[in-house]
Amino acid sequence: MGIKHFQGKKKPQRRKRKKDLFYSSEAWKLIRYEKLRETQFCECCGKTKKDKLESGEKVKLTVDHIKPRSKYP
Repeated sequence: MGIKHFQGKKKPQRRKRKKDLFYSSEAWKLIRYEKLRETQFCECCGKTKKDKLESGEKVKLTVDHIKPRSKYP
């Protein structure tokens, strides 16, 4: 088996997966905004956006699914 070289050829374009399409949708943006506005702390660790990490950086709250979307859409 050898290594394929793609010199001078275009890289094949990667199709967007369903997951990527969902996270760029208006529905997700609205859900994310509402959840961040409603909950001012991390539901896993309890930190708020006013807290700081050990490195001194501010905590950045994110929104994610606790259960897999494939089973709990």
